[in-house]
Amino acid sequence: MNKPAANIDAVLSGPRRRRLLPSALIVLAAAAAIAAQHKPGDPGRDLARRVLKAQETSGFQIRARVILGEEEEGARRPAILQVRMAGRREGDTEKVLYQVLYPTTLKGYAAVIEQSRAPGISGFLFEPPERIRQLDPDLLKSPFAGTGLTIEDLAENFWRWPSQRVAGQGQAGKQACTVLESRPSKDAATAYALVRSCIDPKKLTPLWVEKFDAAGNRVKRISLEIPERGNRNRDFRVSMVVEGDPSLPRTRVEILRSDRGIRVSPDEFLVQRLKSLTGR
Repeated sequence: MNKPAANIDAVLSGPRRRRLLPSALIVLAAAAAIAAQHKPGDPGRDLARRVLKAQETSGFQIRARVILGEEEEGARRPAILQVRMAGRREGDTEKVLYQVLYPTTLKGYAAVIEQSRAPGISGFLFEPPERIRQLDPDLLKSPFAGTGLTIEDLAENFWRWPSQRVAGQGQAGKQACTVLESRPSKDAATAYALVRSCIDPKKLTPLWVEKFDAAGNRVKRISLEIPERGNRNRDFRVSMVVEGDPSLPRTRVEILRSDRGIRVSPDEFLVQRLKSLTGR
């Protein structure tokens, strides 16, 4: 929602850093795909490759709270989802699961996203109790479970795109960062023509990501938020705020619990397994 979409455990230090996962937006990205295209002296592709390399892990599990709508005082009470995320890597292939646990009306709704060295995104959307829809270009553009994140956003495959260019320096609050511009190939099945990300060059952490359509309009911005240490009013480790698209709700993804470098069973991504979990 990576996981909402950063090398989170590079942001923090000490035990907290070791326990924290990357966000849902770039978990388990395939560095091998960029490495295969990398040319010496190409700083853009080199930066994208290093960001992806920092995310490599055999498997992960995340629990997250997703808040839909404005959170200001006096605004309509936002809707809240509880989401489970899981990822597994086998060689050059990564599978990531996003599954809604709450509310009951959406329980079991899930997306399984698969990516490998070859371009493109495959997988399926599971709509309980029985409906299975294979991912296609139209479905990739649809919001996941009514959030501000599309299925393409969850896949976060722009790090794989062939054009990666360093576009100077940027700012995320008081923190300086390197701006990376990513552009897809002409025949790519994507809703975006340009993605700009602000990367901490030392920690390889995207601090914000902006997405643009073919007309050059910014349609989405994803910002990273790290709570101050000792802030007892915040029970999450890190959050991502997704906003900008007027047709989709403002979305905050809060990472509550995470485990990285673990073994995740391949059964987690099977249709029959998802159906069995729906009944719990």
